Amino acid sequence: MRWLLIAMLISCAHAPPPPPAPQLPITGAGALAGRYTAGNDLDWGFFLTIDDRGVMDLIIDRGKMGRCERKGALVPGADDHTFDLAFTKDECEREHAGAPLQVHVDSFTAAELVLHTTGTSTGTDDRRHYARRQ
Repeated sequence: MRWLLIAMLISCAHAPPPPPAPQLPITGAGALAGRYTAGNDLDWGFFLTIDDRGVMDLIIDRGKMGRCERKGALVPGADDHTFDLAFTKDECEREHAGAPLQVHVDSFTAAELVLHTTGTSTGTDDRRHYARRQ
């Protein structure tokens, strides 16, 4: 009986979960430079590129609805994690073209970028988890 109890305790023991990935410092929009991908429950693909000047290019593959593109620049906002985004090209929501959006970086690690985008004039409220591409 004792051996059975010991065997059960050993088999139930497992390593603790790994610690969360460390957050990277955000010293400006250029710190976010990289290529990222995301998806959603509609099987849309989001392909985001941010260059070292903070210029972003987002291509959204909407399946049968086709692709659309959004381009703009991230301008520093109220703090290190907040940026204003004004599109220079918006094929996805043409009725909101030119309306500024606010982008808050909720998380930024070596593997992931989480952006929360809001816009008072557009009614936008979107949180997206992007994985870094190589």
